Amino acid sequence: MGPVLAGVLVALIGSPALLAWDGMSFLVASAVLMFLRVELPSKERVPLLRSLADGWALFVSRRWLWTCTLVMTVGGMAWLGGFQLLGPVVSTGRGGSAFSGAVASAYAAGLVCGGLVMLAWRPRRSLVAANLGSVALCLPLLGLALA
Repeated sequence: MGPVLAGVLVALIGSPALLAWDGMSFLVASAVLMFLRVELPSKERVPLLRSLADGWALFVSRRWLWTCTLVMTVGGMAWLGGFQLLGPVVSTGRGGSAFSGAVASAYAAGLVCGGLVMLAWRPRRSLVAANLGSVALCLPLLGLALA
């Protein structure tokens, strides 16, 4: 419901006020997190470069992890650049913030529908299903391209 509420608030009070509110919420969250104390288990001290090399070796040894990371990185860049940058530019000529809010609301409705499907569907290979499902993200980008 966040995108729906954001679209309505942008239309009612404008983007600058909402961005200021968003910044203040991060400031408050940072202040609260300063008081969070987490006890870490004691471990031997490992040199930084060795720790990085060990972590990298573990990362590349798990094909599912690095392939999903690659898919989500490339897909995320395309999605963010297309939908969140190009989307508002295209929507400016089509009704401005009201149209952009309607698009964000439709996206939120799609997320809810997708979440409901995922509650009922238990794929045998969930990461394969997630990566293949992310292909549907190209549909809104195709709509922007056609616009």
